[in-house]
Amino acid sequence: MVLVERHTEHQISIQWLEDAETVCLEFARRAGCGEHSPNVVACAALRLTIAQEVTRNAIGITPRTHPPTPTAGGAS
Repeated sequence: MVLVERHTEHQISIQWLEDAETVCLEFARRAGCGEHSPNVVACAALRLTIAQEVTRNAIGITPRTHPPTPTAGGAS
C-alpha cells in the first residue's frame, strides 16, 4: 500500500507503507539486479494507476502546509 499526495499539477509525493521490494514485483526484480528501492521512483503499474486516478480527478491537489511563523517577541 502507498500514500499518494498531489501538491501541484505536476508534483506528486508517494510514500510506501510497506517494504516496496517485498510487495511490488517490479521493485523485487530490480532489487535482484542490484537497484534497490531508494533509487527507484515508482513501478510502471503504480505510475499508470496514479495517472489514471489523476485523470479522473480522484487525486486532488493538496496545498502544502508550513509551520506557523513565530510571533514578534518570541514564544510565550
